[in-house]
Amino acid sequence: MRVCSRVIFFLFVFCMLLSTPHAALCGKAAPQKPVIDAKAADLFETSCAYLAGLKGFSLKAELLLDLVYQGKAKVQIARNMDLAVKRPNAFRIDTTGDDMSVTSVFTGKTFTMALLYRHLYNQAPFDKDTDALLDYLAEKHHLDSPLGDLLRNKPCADMSYASLSYMGLGFVGDTRCHHLFFQGDDIDWQIWIEDGAAPLPRKLVITEKRLPMAPQFTAFLRDWTLAEPAAAVFDYTPPANFTRDDNLFTHLRIEAEEGARYGK
Repeated sequence: MRVCSRVIFFLFVFCMLLSTPHAALCGKAAPQKPVIDAKAADLFETSCAYLAGLKGFSLKAELLLDLVYQGKAKVQIARNMDLAVKRPNAFRIDTTGDDMSVTSVFTGKTFTMALLYRHLYNQAPFDKDTDALLDYLAEKHHLDSPLGDLLRNKPCADMSYASLSYMGLGFVGDTRCHHLFFQGDDIDWQIWIEDGAAPLPRKLVITEKRLPMAPQFTAFLRDWTLAEPAAAVFDYTPPANFTRDDNLFTHLRIEAEEGARYGK
């Protein structure tokens, strides 16, 4: 859920990332005192604590992402993501969509990103935890994701906002949820949290209101499995016909920056 640097999910989508910059759902800290609804804050903190207490989980996400075309119009692309997390230091994200097909895997020793649609991959040794890896990718390569906070050991750390409102009960599919609305200087975001013993996030909408056309990112989170994924889930060997590109992360950052500059 980190939304502020904008190699917008290009890949990390990690889209998968595997798509938001290291200010997680940030929306820039507001100078005025935040206006916080007590009920909304309690629901959000309960959900964050529940997520932080999970040793591992897996889920599926359906993603919708607005792209601003030539600064004049919005077009929407879709992506599907399978995400598996084992705390404190392993995850796998498989993403397919209108514009890409990407696999990202972290084993606690090695991070791999493979671009299935280009037959390219890169691997980098990294023997710290998932939080440290995400910080490194954001700071060094500008790779970040709006869903990145789900991977973290403390999913809701470092978030800031100007106001938090409770919008009432509603539904995401057949699941009854509490609807919360966060406002920041640059970004507004909404989250739907399941009503019940397992306060899981079921939907997320992020609006980058300072950008032209105010593009949105929407994620529907379903098929949660609240157990540690098997170790084999994190095994990944690039196909024999893939080429290793040791500068892949840098190339992706440059491509994303060029796309943002020219509105592509």
